[in-house]
Amino acid sequence: MILALMHMCIVAESRGNGLGLVAALTGTEGAEIDFHETENIGIQRFEETDQALEIAVRTPQVAGTRNGKMKVTTGTSGVTNIVKDKAHAVFRQGKIYTGAVRLHMASELTRMDTSEAKPPLDSRLDEFAVFTDGDELYADMLWHIRNARNSVRLESYIFENDAIGSEFIEACCERAQAGVDVRLHLDALGSLALSISDAPDRLQAAGVQLRWFNPARLFRLFKLNRRNHRKLLVIDERIAWLGGFNIHDESSRRYSGTECWRDTQVRIEGPLARVAADFFDHLWQGRRSWRAAFDTDGDAFLVSNHNLRQQHRLRRLLKHRMRNAEKRIWLTTPYFMPDHGTQQAMARAARRGVDVRLLVPFKTDRPVTQWAARAAYSQLLNAGVRIYEFRPRLLHAKTAIVDDSWCTVGTANIDYRSFYVNFELNLISDRDDLAEILSRNFTDDLRVSREVTGEAWRRRSLTARFPEIIGWVARKFL
Repeated sequence: MILALMHMCIVAESRGNGLGLVAALTGTEGAEIDFHETENIGIQRFEETDQALEIAVRTPQVAGTRNGKMKVTTGTSGVTNIVKDKAHAVFRQGKIYTGAVRLHMASELTRMDTSEAKPPLDSRLDEFAVFTDGDELYADMLWHIRNARNSVRLESYIFENDAIGSEFIEACCERAQAGVDVRLHLDALGSLALSISDAPDRLQAAGVQLRWFNPARLFRLFKLNRRNHRKLLVIDERIAWLGGFNIHDESSRRYSGTECWRDTQVRIEGPLARVAADFFDHLWQGRRSWRAAFDTDGDAFLVSNHNLRQQHRLRRLLKHRMRNAEKRIWLTTPYFMPDHGTQQAMARAARRGVDVRLLVPFKTDRPVTQWAARAAYSQLLNAGVRIYEFRPRLLHAKTAIVDDSWCTVGTANIDYRSFYVNFELNLISDRDDLAEILSRNFTDDLRVSREVTGEAWRRRSLTARFPEIIGWVARKFL
């Protein structure tokens, strides 16, 4: 057990791959130390003595931490969430910089007290971290589930009965048996394989509350088209994750190797996590007329399309930003089937000199959606939009960056189904730090993508053009 740490030494290393600066950070309680960013998370070593704690780590991508300063503190105020296996410690300096590091411990420590009063709903207090690696994300989510004190709310379109799914099932069952309120809201179609396994019986026997969104019923067949496409986890109303990651082996390098999906998820710590819990609860209760309140003076909020009043809000926000863009519009989406207004906003922005770039997958799990996406290439290329196809593996991330700071990450694709049909949930942010992280990920992805040029596209064969007609005709129903 460590109840207080009187001294701390942190060594952030780069293993000769040029991914980050090497920095040795030392200090005593209350001292400020320089923080230098590294690109990837990697557990490297952990040593504990009676006098000091020494950790060699790499930092994840955490909004607000680049080349800042962190204050060395001790005890529960300075080091939180340290447990065996994988965890993270959060260091704070004022209201601006937040750093996170990965630790590995041989001994289990006491949980930190999280019983203080709830903070006010001010999005400027929120802290964001971005995940692009499935194994790192799943480890982070599972640790928090296993250490939840009050509630676990998990919502997913795909929840497979595979190795990754089993880890989440086991963690949820254990927490429910410990008296935590655990709720799973899964799409009945996306998680069909799980629904016909023995997993639902195991979950309910352990005390997990399980609900299926829009299951097939004979008298409601015409409503089957609308699915719950949201991927959301909220722990104790204090921390939330949302983005493109489903719960399945396909997003894990451990189980899928180099073919694992490339995705993006954001972790939210702060008042917006309470709002995310409200989004979960109202859909869980079937209260679709509810409208979330958000701080109009803040710099981040959540957007859903759970009722008619909210149905077009995300599309309108994105289109409005594109129409007023001055510098750049960088879009990443696995399924690109834009409505006429969105397509026109992209083309007009490119014609007035805005740097408009679209990143879509080369490899796909749904060929007909790729046909529909490619049917839109010609008009966009003629307008000056630059289009890239991500080559290494299936791209499933859903992000947008406009100008210096406006950005969004979440579950919505740029297609008719996300804009008009499915239930989605996105984070909208006007913060430079989050936009910088997403921009860096975007440029990294472009390095392993191939640009589609107008000249090469005009030379494509007739056999390549014919499927595009099929995709474009069917785009509103995919």
